[in-house]
Amino acid sequence: MRIEPVHGDHSIDEVIFQLEFDEPWTPSDLQKLERLVPQLRNELPAFRRLEQPATVDPTALSSVSAPRAIVGVEFAALRRDGTYEWRFQCLFNTATVNCLSYTRWTKIANVARRYFGAAIAATGDRNIRAFLLQYIDRFLVLDADSRPEWSELFNFESMHLPRDFKERGAIWHLHQGWYLDLPGEVAPGRTLDLKGKLLERLHLDSGRRSLPGTSDSEYFVRIDHFQRCELEEPIRAHVFLDDQNVVTRGFDTLHDINKYRLDVLLSTSAKQRIGLHDSS
Repeated sequence: MRIEPVHGDHSIDEVIFQLEFDEPWTPSDLQKLERLVPQLRNELPAFRRLEQPATVDPTALSSVSAPRAIVGVEFAALRRDGTYEWRFQCLFNTATVNCLSYTRWTKIANVARRYFGAAIAATGDRNIRAFLLQYIDRFLVLDADSRPEWSELFNFESMHLPRDFKERGAIWHLHQGWYLDLPGEVAPGRTLDLKGKLLERLHLDSGRRSLPGTSDSEYFVRIDHFQRCELEEPIRAHVFLDDQNVVTRGFDTLHDINKYRLDVLLSTSAKQRIGLHDSS
């Protein structure tokens, strides 16, 4: 049996950055965001307007619906199969960057900061009331029988695993979450000097999927680590236009927390396989 990170040298399927504001994007804001198309075209060539989902009135006499409101915009870079490589979406009261082509933390964090900065500069100042970082990692279990040896992937002494975890079979779910008060230490040697709360969700899932075009299947493990910093005192978004600001430093700290959670969760061999302690 072998357990391999989904991308060979790393296990990261997707990283999600999000800013949450205290008010939604207005029609005027969305028009200004659409004017970023020429600026972002080389990196994010696919653009679309996002409409309010349609509602169906079963008592209506006509199937003709009223024009749906534009509630957001999306800039994206797509792979040849139509899946996202990068996406920048401004929808309702959020701005979200999805990276599905991970390289190094410093590089992708700078890209996300640049997209956020472009949106804020285009639309004017507003309040940030929360920001989040989400990592989704995936491992493939190869040549396994009906009972994979999970010690190849996990440290059974981890505080994030139940004591009887080594007895688990091939398919399982382990979902957990907690709040930490801020300001305070959020990982050994790491603090967030912001007033509010930090929500962490650590969801672990094992499953089995069929392989296209064959009768074979494979097991996989998905690690979804979600962190949302809820601010007691909103921060003016224009601070994000500075390279080193409290929100940018906050994202860096959340990245460090993610590495810490994986450090205590994974086996030594798994950490070496994904280069967990390599420089960012």
